[in-house]
Amino acid sequence: MKKVLLILPFLLTGCASTNEVVSSSIENTVASGTSTVQYQDDKPVTVPKGSSAYIAYPNEGHDDYKIYVDSAKQTMSVITKCFKPYLGKLGEADSYQSARVEYLKAQKEGYELFILPRIQSWTDSYTLFTGVADKVSLTLKIYSLKTNSMLDSVEITGESSRMPGYEKTPMELLEKPLSSVAKTVFV
Repeated sequence: MKKVLLILPFLLTGCASTNEVVSSSIENTVASGTSTVQYQDDKPVTVPKGSSAYIAYPNEGHDDYKIYVDSAKQTMSVITKCFKPYLGKLGEADSYQSARVEYLKAQKEGYELFILPRIQSWTDSYTLFTGVADKVSLTLKIYSLKTNSMLDSVEITGESSRMPGYEKTPMELLEKPLSSVAKTVFV
């Protein structure tokens, strides 16, 4: 009987500490959603910090059901916020144009890099009510205007949690991955 009493408090203590670990890290497990950054090659290209770059205006995001007005503006805002600290001179397009027009404009104005963001998909849903997670997929192509060649192509995908209170908008899903890209590319 005494052996059982000694083992039981030990088991209860073990359960309590395991529960604390799980509950304190819930945002990094069940509720976190997913984000990935994939570079064209295994090793991403690096360019000198302080380079000059021109960012083309992205297209509007869309899913199977609708086009999300202002998603391009929001995406441009996040890209600028994440990349600006790493660039010496940053030019931004103010409206959507063809990649060729933007590329030639950046070249004419003497920038070193041309960054072409394109939204592949965008879902901004009221997750709490619909049960549909917010999603985003964005490609960034980075070109050298000196050599007229593509340096790298980066694909960012993110999906929000469906857990109430932990869902994130597509814009929020882009912020951390874009910051990571900036830290990796501009060194």
